[in-house]
Amino acid sequence: MIVEVIETKNKQETLKVKLEDRELFIHSSYNPEREAQHILKKELTQDFNSDTHVVFLGLGLGYHVSQFTKQYQQNSYSIIEPSLEIFNVASDLIQLEEVFNKNVAHLFVGEMYSVRQIVDQIYKESATRVEIVISPTYKQLFSKLINEFVSESKKMIRQKRSELATNYNFQFNWIENSIKNHKHVLNTPNILDDSFKERFSDKPVIIVSAGPSLSDDIESIRSIKQNNLAYIFSVGSAINTLITYDVIPDAVFSYDPGDKNHLVFEKMIDQDKDAIPLVYGSSVGHQLLENFRGPKYHFITSQDYTSRLLLGDQIGKNELVLDSPSIAVMTFQIVNKLGMSPIIFAGQNLGYLYNRRYAQGVDYDFIDSELTEQEVDHAEEVKDVYGNNIKTNIGFNSMRNALVQFASTFKGEYYNTTKGGAAIEGIPFKTIEDLLNDNLQQSIDKKIWPINKKSYDLSDYDKKKEDIQLSYESFVEEKARLEYTLNKIKEETGKKKLEKLFTKIDNELTKFENNQFFTHFIVQSIRVEHDLLIQKINRVAKKETTDKKKEIIQMFRGYNASLTTVLVKLVLVLQEEGILNNGNAKTERNLV
Repeated sequence: MIVEVIETKNKQETLKVKLEDRELFIHSSYNPEREAQHILKKELTQDFNSDTHVVFLGLGLGYHVSQFTKQYQQNSYSIIEPSLEIFNVASDLIQLEEVFNKNVAHLFVGEMYSVRQIVDQIYKESATRVEIVISPTYKQLFSKLINEFVSESKKMIRQKRSELATNYNFQFNWIENSIKNHKHVLNTPNILDDSFKERFSDKPVIIVSAGPSLSDDIESIRSIKQNNLAYIFSVGSAINTLITYDVIPDAVFSYDPGDKNHLVFEKMIDQDKDAIPLVYGSSVGHQLLENFRGPKYHFITSQDYTSRLLLGDQIGKNELVLDSPSIAVMTFQIVNKLGMSPIIFAGQNLGYLYNRRYAQGVDYDFIDSELTEQEVDHAEEVKDVYGNNIKTNIGFNSMRNALVQFASTFKGEYYNTTKGGAAIEGIPFKTIEDLLNDNLQQSIDKKIWPINKKSYDLSDYDKKKEDIQLSYESFVEEKARLEYTLNKIKEETGKKKLEKLFTKIDNELTKFENNQFFTHFIVQSIRVEHDLLIQKINRVAKKETTDKKKEIIQMFRGYNASLTTVLVKLVLVLQEEGILNNGNAKTERNLV
């Protein structure tokens, strides 16, 4: 590529790019500035506002970027210039202060980063809407890169929306469940204790999921169970298929924090099958533990801030199970930490088969097992274990990616028996029939699981509760001071005094962040609102004092309402569970 500077008809400058088969102008050869205005008008959507982050795909001589920085002085933006040759020429000609101001977040030049890395950086740091402005000539010069960038951006947007929805829907459930389940955690064994590692190490295990292919493997799973060739661990809804076919697993695993999760085990409980051990995540829906009569074993999830605070160092890195998109992924972590091998997946479709979401035997009132036409029409495509395209969705894809990540981290011996399921990198496909012939030929000794063993030293437990009580009382006082400062900001008009009050707000938020009760309970219960607040504060910090006042009042009004609501609910739950004291007059006054 040869880049040449050309004078335009109106005495401005443009760039001519010479390729082997053609020549292209990067900007208009007549009036680049007018063209820049047209580009912005065409590319920015009706939803564009002062919070929108703009990605300029193609810098050239920066006419459109310069126009943007003059017209939209509050917006953040990033620049991607795919050509190092164009950037080198442009950097000698453009007015840098007009193109790169305080709001520029990223500059990517040439091929230093992959498209995926660029997308990750831009969308990871941007909590606002993102719009892409593409210079017309770049659509011709770099069509492959642009198509890949747009495709990866759409995937990232869907992923962020899914994560945001999950966090918003479950943020209070995680904390409420971890508080209500804590008494069960103290009185049941941790499945990752050393005694369990000795019991399960080097033993084969089948993680049985509820995908439509499970029915194809069910008779082989029955044979494996009858002959003690491997442990059978049922995850999520698979227990209903197993019970339908009268195959009793060695344990059932559950972690879903939703208030309907216990309904998954209704059939098992109603048929008096709850002698099967239940291995539960400590932030699982508390209704399950209240209804389940059989032996229970727990694992501490990364969403359980109650146990992490009250048990402290007793929950080491190896005992913490990272919250994941599915119970199959959580169980995969657990069996790897237990040293089980080989680890085999059955019914792990991660895609659609037979137009069903679940295997036969799985039917609920609150979710259809059969797919709707809309779900099929909006599905994505991935490769299955045979190399064919199958339809899937963002949730299944997220599960598959998580399995790929943990398979790469643990590097054990893994197999996927799911006929017609999505291919999982690092977990090769092998039919269950071949596994029976090649890998599962010796019976194993399945020792009885201990029931009454407790896993934690509670010698300083009361002291930990006292610390939480003191931290809570301190937080209520800090919250009152924050509200007082906000009221002063509403009344104040002087610029210097307002700036001092803004500094005071920052200091009071820092005290929040250093408060144990706030970081382990409050912020985890309103994490979506809290993240948005911090991102807005960082954006508002760049504004003028008068504009800043209005926005600070507005954003703290909503945030403080969410904080107050969740504080009242949390205190009631913590008092019911005996973690906070009842009837503290000093703190109750400040809650209203």
